[in-house]
Amino acid sequence: FSYFGILTAFLIGWIVFDEFPIDTLFPGVFLILISGFVIIWRENRKS
Repeated sequence: FSYFGILTAFLIGWIVFDEFPIDTLFPGVFLILISGFVIIWRENRKS
């Protein structure tokens, strides 16, 4: 899954560089997840 890269980048940035990008990470992840759910919902609705 390509979404695993987001989590991996977050953890590496947090552990190695001691940064916690809460202002930019969570809104982006929220948009990606909502978009994925909308796509799945629309595909299931067609059939």
